[in-house]
Amino acid sequence: MTENEKYIAFTRALDRLVVVTEDFPKEEIQVGISDEVEEELRPPVQDVIAQNSEVNVLSDLAPQQGQADEEADKQADEHEQPQPAPAYDEIKYLISEAFQEEFELNDQQMTLLGYLEAGENVACTAPSGWAKSILLYAVAAKNHREGKGQTLLTAEGHLQENELVLADRLGLKAGILNGSIQAFDRDFKKDKYDVIFVPYDYFVEQGNSDDLSRYFNGKIAYWGVDHPSAEVAIWHVIQKCAAALKSPLYLMSKEGFPGIELTGFKQITVEAEEMRRAKKIHFLDGAQRIDWFNENKDLLYGQGIVYCNSEEDCKKIARVLRKAKINAQAYLDSGDSELINYLTNSFSNGGLPVLVTTQQFGKNLTNPRIRFVVHYDVPNQEMYALHLGQIGSLSDAPEVYDLINVI
Repeated sequence: MTENEKYIAFTRALDRLVVVTEDFPKEEIQVGISDEVEEELRPPVQDVIAQNSEVNVLSDLAPQQGQADEEADKQADEHEQPQPAPAYDEIKYLISEAFQEEFELNDQQMTLLGYLEAGENVACTAPSGWAKSILLYAVAAKNHREGKGQTLLTAEGHLQENELVLADRLGLKAGILNGSIQAFDRDFKKDKYDVIFVPYDYFVEQGNSDDLSRYFNGKIAYWGVDHPSAEVAIWHVIQKCAAALKSPLYLMSKEGFPGIELTGFKQITVEAEEMRRAKKIHFLDGAQRIDWFNENKDLLYGQGIVYCNSEEDCKKIARVLRKAKINAQAYLDSGDSELINYLTNSFSNGGLPVLVTTQQFGKNLTNPRIRFVVHYDVPNQEMYALHLGQIGSLSDAPEVYDLINVI
């Protein structure tokens, strides 16, 4: 079984995934999956959309829709081809169905979709939860159904599960290019992937970029690049590949694009909303910060992230939370890619409620249902803003807790 087949088998089982943990070496982590694989009770979202392509699938379609139809008819009568427009209602429906919650597009999101559909290079700066990746996946799903090519996604390697689980949730078939093109070519499902994850590390080895350009020539509709400023040294390689593929680049970031030349890119900048829900909790004794988790466990429902300065504190707090019957794991840059991918996957899909991580390592995690952030150690202002931006757009009663030791 190839790595991609293993990934697909794993993610398809995630709807029935339960993380069961005790006191925690990795080997004690178990995944509970039902013995019987049940058929889905409803068809894939894309099939539903396709079946409804000639009718309104939402009750709140824009009032201008009738006018747009009349204009299209008029242009057809004059033997003019109407200009393509983003299917906003279709994309709203796709995202709403995937997350079982009504999703409304704001003006900036509609502008972004318009740029993507027009094949423009786009650089989007927006906080987590703004749906940067999700909007790319939604356009990819629509265009792949129309035969317009596959989508590449490049990010830091430890985020591959986070991104591909979101793609899978939107009904996209996801694959990973983590070796040679020759090995990828042996994967019999290679042409069926909607989204293919290519980590930054792939472009470090000389020759890989040329292989990618030749192999995917004419096949790529979009190329999403997450936080390119983290890998400025290979930015020119990605640009060269994109030019060879004639593929528009969609750059995503929370903190902007220092070191990246954005000439020729449409730029969208979304200001993070002021976080008025942050609660600052002061302690005279550092040990009281640990006790706070036990005393306030009822506040920590849903999904959340706890940030610490040290890995030792991450492990200690994760143990405290588990003893308080909160399913939590320490999420650390341990070098164990299998464990990191497993935890990222579980958290992204909702099977693991809480991650306890260091200030830097967890900052790019994405999940639209992240409800709370706890700062066991309060970071610098820049990192603090990034953490607040992780509060998800689909979260219920979001909160931020800052545990401040005043001694």
